[in-house]
Amino acid sequence: MSIRLLDVSEVGTTQEFVGSEVPRYAILSHTWEDEEVIFRQLGDPKSKSKKGYLKIEQTCALAATAGLGFAWVDTCCIDKSSSAELSEAINSMFHWYQQAEVCYVYLSDLSPEAELLSALPRCRWFTRGWTLQELIAPRSVSFYDSSWKLRGNKEELSRLLEEITTIPRDLLLHIKDPSDYPVARRMSWASRRYTTRIEDMSYCLLGLFDVHMSPRYGERTKAFARLQHAILIQSVPDATLFAWTDTDNTCPSVCGIMADSPRRFMYCGSLMELWGSSIYHPLRATVLETEASASILWKVDRSPNDLGETVMQVHATLSGIPVGISVRKIGPKTYARSNPGRLVEFTGEHYIEPSKEPVTLANTLPKRYPFYFREDPILGYRFAVLMPRVVVSERLINSEMQFIKKDLRHIPFSNWDHHDALFISTESTSLGWSIVSFQLQLVSSIPGDDIKLPFWRENFSAACFRWNTTSEATLAIIRHDPINPVNLVLLESQLESLKFGSARGAEELVRRLCGNDLESSVTMHIPACFKNREVARKSATTPVVFSLKVKKEARPDLCYQRPINVLEIKVGPLSEATAE
Repeated sequence: MSIRLLDVSEVGTTQEFVGSEVPRYAILSHTWEDEEVIFRQLGDPKSKSKKGYLKIEQTCALAATAGLGFAWVDTCCIDKSSSAELSEAINSMFHWYQQAEVCYVYLSDLSPEAELLSALPRCRWFTRGWTLQELIAPRSVSFYDSSWKLRGNKEELSRLLEEITTIPRDLLLHIKDPSDYPVARRMSWASRRYTTRIEDMSYCLLGLFDVHMSPRYGERTKAFARLQHAILIQSVPDATLFAWTDTDNTCPSVCGIMADSPRRFMYCGSLMELWGSSIYHPLRATVLETEASASILWKVDRSPNDLGETVMQVHATLSGIPVGISVRKIGPKTYARSNPGRLVEFTGEHYIEPSKEPVTLANTLPKRYPFYFREDPILGYRFAVLMPRVVVSERLINSEMQFIKKDLRHIPFSNWDHHDALFISTESTSLGWSIVSFQLQLVSSIPGDDIKLPFWRENFSAACFRWNTTSEATLAIIRHDPINPVNLVLLESQLESLKFGSARGAEELVRRLCGNDLESSVTMHIPACFKNREVARKSATTPVVFSLKVKKEARPDLCYQRPINVLEIKVGPLSEATAE
């Protein structure tokens, strides 16, 4: 690494130093204004009449007074006509400020007569992107007003600086390191700052996250996408990078997992790592997607009008409350951010963790078809879906029998969308297969008594193979109780390892367990309900038919311009089945 420094004994001349040869030096932090002196103008006598030249002279004078032979000023110590030098400077800036003996902050809009407590927060220096690292990196920082009068140093003003910037005092005083704070919280420190060029808002944060990337002026907001990608692959894994909010987008919608600007982290200023949570949650990223070993949770206490919510933990708390982000499944094991206008607080809600498998997070979503439809990019993405539906006969519900359905398992889990309660396929030619497990329970209601006694319970699975072509679909009702539980566990593990399109392979595994007769209809004699607490006759049974049927149903809200497949699991008296 090389650095060009001003010789304070001869203002206007520079020397280049490499590596360990770099001498002790002072450094200037300021905001760019009119008539700055750039590198190629440094030796021009006409430059001495410019306003920016006074900054150079004063910096050199202060450095000489401090016993330093060299100084660095960003306006004239970088040859910006050289793309290689500019790239090295941008990636080295944090280190240069960190290694300086002292940093002089020149506040051109701070009047010598101004009262510091009220005037300092209004200084433009606190709104600029580049000055964020210039405040954090140096150990020694001195503040000067417009007349170059010393108004205090970083240690003396640390509490006021913390109040102005929200940067913790322990970090300002180098008691802690930037890496001690979650990524989202560090982003929040830049959320109210700006730069003249859009790309610089990302480049000025490289040192704060200890990452490197080459600048590409002209890429605009893509620079921030590249910064987040660099953070994912160059830093310790930190899922708080996804804990941003887009308060401009309060409507339920689906978008990529990445934020489009540091402004989205504005409300992460009090975010902290979740106590007792390991920071090592592997994240592997490409330009298009991120693979995360994250905890995906389902909200299970749904109200009748609530579709439920799928939440990903970010292993952090906000104001002491554990938070996560709402996500939606858009493909096998693939999720996108949903409801980006808020974070999900884990307070008073009940969640279950269905799987700890690695998930894929879409970094960005293309706006072209099939992702863009009716303001929700997820609509139209599914080429085919299968929705399991249990239909219990009204005759059974209205009689003394009552069936209570409880979802247990959905295989393959990778293709199960909890939010819409359906299996999804993203390949139009996929024949597909799926197995849904459920539990039926028969309850006895005692007249005049609130007590309900369950007296019969059994687990079932409904299997559907090649459901994209209903004429060839193979359907089967599987009773769990007659089957060895060990065999069921083996079957589930083998099915999960199959690809979603391997319908014949899945069918063969089920046949191995259940025999070759896969029936789409099964008649069972279940216990008849008793009207009181007396022991009922064991021979009292009722014939009930369990039948499966795949039918097409128009649901444009779930599948763009295609009817969805519905696996109807019907439970009814034998007489109804005969009538059909």
